[in-house]
Amino acid sequence: MEPGRVTVAGRRAALENLTEISIPSAELNVTGRTKSLTKTFNIANYLPDGVQLAEGELDTVKVTVEIVPTEEG
Repeated sequence: MEPGRVTVAGRRAALENLTEISIPSAELNVTGRTKSLTKTFNIANYLPDGVQLAEGELDTVKVTVEIVPTEEG
């Protein structure tokens, strides 16, 4: 993910248990792909209630999923 870290702001209660921001797996579906996937997301759409991006933070992140073939045995 680029950037690798995003700064957020909110009330203490909203931030206390926030350890990650999740993008639904359906948004990053790699089924049948043979090449890497890169998508850009507006991260603000995935923030929990009561949390917003800190002032000056960009609202977009680029996520890359590397597809690596495995040996089937």
